[in-house]
Amino acid sequence: MSRDVKNRNSVVIPATPEDWFPWLEQENARSIQTYMGKPSLLIADFNREQQITHDYEGREILELLQNANDQAAEINQSGRVCVELLPEGLVFANTGQPFSTAGVASLQTSHLSPKRARRRQIIGSKGLGFRSVLNWSQTPIILSGGLRLAYSISHALARLKLLMEKSAEIEDLISEERQGSDRLILPLLPFPLYTDDGDLSSHLTNDVEAQMLSRCQALIDAGYDTVIGMPFDQPQSYNAAREQIAELRPEILLFTQNLAELRFRIDSAEEQVWKLDHLDGISRVLSN
Repeated sequence: MSRDVKNRNSVVIPATPEDWFPWLEQENARSIQTYMGKPSLLIADFNREQQITHDYEGREILELLQNANDQAAEINQSGRVCVELLPEGLVFANTGQPFSTAGVASLQTSHLSPKRARRRQIIGSKGLGFRSVLNWSQTPIILSGGLRLAYSISHALARLKLLMEKSAEIEDLISEERQGSDRLILPLLPFPLYTDDGDLSSHLTNDVEAQMLSRCQALIDAGYDTVIGMPFDQPQSYNAAREQIAELRPEILLFTQNLAELRFRIDSAEEQVWKLDHLDGISRVLSN
């Protein structure tokens, strides 16, 4: 029996992985049907995902903070954020409204954010910011409420193989786009990896992905509502993430009005904590 939860804006948020599974199955079937019906759309969506990812390069941490701010605003509560940076990857955790079905749909289809109708209350409006993490990781992991998703190159290749087997037109388009290479010509985000019970561990392909999943689960257990793990697959990703974090100042909490706490854990360094405090109508940011 489905246990979907609706918030005050009638947003549908399935409560468990078992509740998410039929919806994810339906969306997967729709994606396959769409590309089968119009093969050229597969190439267009692939190129669009690549372009949007490139356009957001250098804004990855800011985009994640913006999303966290919006998720806190959705439930009218002050949000908390924890950022863990390891040589192997980055983990970003926040409190606030978990992913809804509309939120996951916005990952799969650009410019379909559930926030687009509430631009005055919510910072983000296009559902594009999450795509920035693809600059650092082609295999991000999402734990959010009852949702358990991962992205996998091997999983995407299997989906592409299925599409090519079903459609000679898709096979021809892919061959033309590849120009003799074997690169993956498929938008990643429409085809997440998921299971009927939410267990992703057996589907991850290496120790780094398993480590990221473990850290994600630890932060969920610590009380965060949404955690995104990004195993680095680009050699410059660690330094880029570290530089973006170093550029942040505590005053950012004055602009992300729905966030009250930021925590940064970088390698083995001492944890850094910024908190927003309101006293007598004056906002102050406290550092450590």
